[in-house]
Formats: sequence, structure tokens, C-alpha cells
Amino acid sequence: MEATSMSNLQKNLRSTNYEDYGKEHFLFLIRGNPFMAIDDAKSSPLEVKLFEERGETSRFTTAEIKETGDLVVLCQDIGKAPEEWWGDSDYEFWVTVKEEDKNKLLLALIEKLYGGHFSAVDEFRTFIETKGIPFGWMTWT
Repeated sequence: MEATSMSNLQKNLRSTNYEDYGKEHFLFLIRGNPFMAIDDAKSSPLEVKLFEERGETSRFTTAEIKETGDLVVLCQDIGKAPEEWWGDSDYEFWVTVKEEDKNKLLLALIEKLYGGHFSAVDEFRTFIETKGIPFGWMTWT
């Protein structure tokens, strides 16, 4: 993940319409650090944007595999709602799945997505192909 210093943004962030910065930057506060802009084009392949909505209260949600191998799903609300509820311009919350538990999560997600599907293997293969994930394919007759 490449971070870019945004000193002008830091100075004006509380009184600025976040939409002015465009879709090329995803803004969020990293656990009390100054605001950073994450350039989507330079983001790690181990991080995905799950949700982005801009408005009076903007919400940004990402999933990321940390250097430790842990999976973190992070959400940040910026704007009116956090101001009213917490007296601060942003609020963050996240869920962490430890590296040693990711395989359990992977199987649970595959079961949720493909459980009960006659063509589960074909659907799964198509999905990983579209994501560019290497895999092996084999048949037995």
C-alpha cells in the first residue's frame, strides 16, 4: 500500500467536501495517524476495497492481508454521524482473523457461496479464473 503525504488535505479535511478529491484516492484514518491517501492503482494486491459511499457521512470498507498473514476487514465512517455520536470526525472498527484461522474462514466462505450448487466446482473455477488466481484443473475418468 503506497501512502502519499496530503498536507493540504490534512489542513482542510474537517471542512472539506470529501467528494472533491475524486475516486482516484481512498481516504481513511489509520488508527490515529494523519490522513493518508491510498492510490487505488498502487494498492497492494492483498488489499481490496469492499465498499465506498460518500455523503454527509462517508463510509469506506476494505479487506487486507497484513504482513503477519492476518486478515483485517476495516470500516471507517467520516462526517456527520461520528461527530454526533462520538464527538470526532471519524470512527473506525475492524475484525481480525488470525493467519492460523484463515483456512477455516476460507472453507466457510466457499460453503456459503457454493454450498448446494450442482455446478459448485465449475462456478468456483470460473470465479478464480476471473480473479487471475493460479489453480490446477484435473479430471478422472
